[in-house]
Amino acid sequence: MNKEELENQLRSLPQTAKLSNQRKQDILGMIRHNNRRKSIKNWYVRSMVAVTSTIVFLLFIGLVITNHAILPFNNQASQSKLVQVNGYQIGFTYSEYFKGVDELDKRTQGTYYKPLDFTSMMQVMPEKMNANVHLQNDEQIPFDVDEKKAFLVTSEDQDGDIVHQVQFTYKGISSEQFFIVSMTEVNENPLANYDFTKEDTDSVGNPLLHEELLPGVPLFQIVRTSPSALVYSYYDYTAEDNTFFTVGTNANEIYTYYNGYVYHFGYNIKPYKEEVTEVDEDMVQLARKFILGEQSIR
Repeated sequence: MNKEELENQLRSLPQTAKLSNQRKQDILGMIRHNNRRKSIKNWYVRSMVAVTSTIVFLLFIGLVITNHAILPFNNQASQSKLVQVNGYQIGFTYSEYFKGVDELDKRTQGTYYKPLDFTSMMQVMPEKMNANVHLQNDEQIPFDVDEKKAFLVTSEDQDGDIVHQVQFTYKGISSEQFFIVSMTEVNENPLANYDFTKEDTDSVGNPLLHEELLPGVPLFQIVRTSPSALVYSYYDYTAEDNTFFTVGTNANEIYTYYNGYVYHFGYNIKPYKEEVTEVDEDMVQLARKFILGEQSIR
């Protein structure tokens, strides 16, 4: 009822109603006040519905865009252990020799986390990765282990799929002693794209040895027997300035694909030798144990 209709009805009231002009104005004021309250309430309800609908729509779009991603956490409680650090222009680690087939050098959108101890990393890394890692005791490493750190890096491949990469680092007292394992998610077996059995050296002349992880599953070892070597890179971190970075050096390398992951090992025990030694043979066994567990010993 608008103001004009209300005033007409008030004027038509019989005199016995004895409503004064002041009383009529009071009634009109009450009606107008109630009408304003109803309008404000209706506007508020419409606004809340619109805002809620927008939020739900945006959340839905976000889920559609990221439905391919696997969060780098086993559970919500694990998230507190992962602390992201600035990763501007850090880049990624990969095999210089095999990058032509696995294309891990073409990843983008890196996200980097502060390193953790091995136990904590096993708790936060994706469950499938966890099932494909068999950590080795320090006694299995052919030098005195002085430091151990584990790194998690996420990125995107050329299709926009999220890629998880985990690195386990064993370092000796000497900076020249290390055993480093990197495992990276891939969508297909990169070793199926090229017949490496025809190759017997890397691109600078170091021996490329052909082994097997399992029957029918190739495993390659590059042994540094000359001063020349391809660059081997790994992740490192300094707590003093909260810096995450990659290190480029030389190393002996082991490379294989198994169960959805590229495994890339780098190790350096002593200065390069001019021939393959028993230590190099032992490192192949160590790599098998890391991937397959104790049942891998042949």
